Amino acid sequence: MVKQTTDKVIGKVGDYDLLRDISHSKHYKTFKATNHEGKFFSLVTVDCANVLLDQKKKLHEQDSQMDEEEVEKLAREKIGELYRELQHVYTVAKDFSHPNLPAVYDWIHDQQNDRNFLVMEYTLPVENNIFAATEGITPIQTISVFLPQFDATGYLHRQGYLHGNLRANSIRANMESPPVIKIVTFGHLVSLDGDKHGIKGTGFYVAPEVALRRYDQIGPTSDLYSLALIWRYCITRKLPFVSRQMYVNDAERLAQHIEKHEAPLPPMKNHVSSFDLIPDAMEYLISKLTEPDPLKREFKTSQDVENYCFENWPRESREMPIAGTITTR
Repeated sequence: MVKQTTDKVIGKVGDYDLLRDISHSKHYKTFKATNHEGKFFSLVTVDCANVLLDQKKKLHEQDSQMDEEEVEKLAREKIGELYRELQHVYTVAKDFSHPNLPAVYDWIHDQQNDRNFLVMEYTLPVENNIFAATEGITPIQTISVFLPQFDATGYLHRQGYLHGNLRANSIRANMESPPVIKIVTFGHLVSLDGDKHGIKGTGFYVAPEVALRRYDQIGPTSDLYSLALIWRYCITRKLPFVSRQMYVNDAERLAQHIEKHEAPLPPMKNHVSSFDLIPDAMEYLISKLTEPDPLKREFKTSQDVENYCFENWPRESREMPIAGTITTR
């Protein structure tokens, strides 16, 4: 069936009409697009203009004496590196199949504008990020929303890869019937058995071992740590490590801050108005997932998390809080 849209066409790439920018990060931009059959897709490309601005800003902060031509050369090298990372996602993820991960369809070159695009399943715009989607639901109701995310992350691990960059904006949810929950990016897709130097993470959610570049300690629990921080954020409605905000764009200073000044997180009950809203078993689970020392994390795999939830909350783990059934706080 052909889907109807009120979006206007803003450009064309191959057989796809670009409709609008639905999300952007520091280096990438994602467009909603449609083909001649009226089907929607997400087209991801490198935000070349933003990469150039970022390169200029970095060099200005370093008081570099490079001229405009040298800066643009560095930016082009960075853009090439980012396109290679994006193409790596296509090469690896095109064979993946999981209901809570987007399907990857194609890699195309826009000759007119000399840009490359990763073509993926259209999911939801950034307005449907997991933090917004979980507003108003109780901590218990978040269990069935987060278990699919743990399952998707575990699927990546079973394929032999780490996500490496889980963050709230890259997880989208729609609590309509049927509900849609997707981790809409594949992160760095670093091999579990390979070189992990490509993992950087996102400041607010990055695991300590990733920030501190302790590559021999990086593994599945590093992804689970990030996902648990996002879960905690959605429950308490407060960023877990507000102090990281000062250093999110400076990897070296962030690492120093985490190593020297970051204390373990306090109980979630300190941040909610009614103590009985958060079960002790949930407090325990998230505290163990966000243990700073990866060697002390009790839950080693996504399956461990799922088993724990199904054991403690057999009904709540399966009942999705769709619109009309949500119990507000």
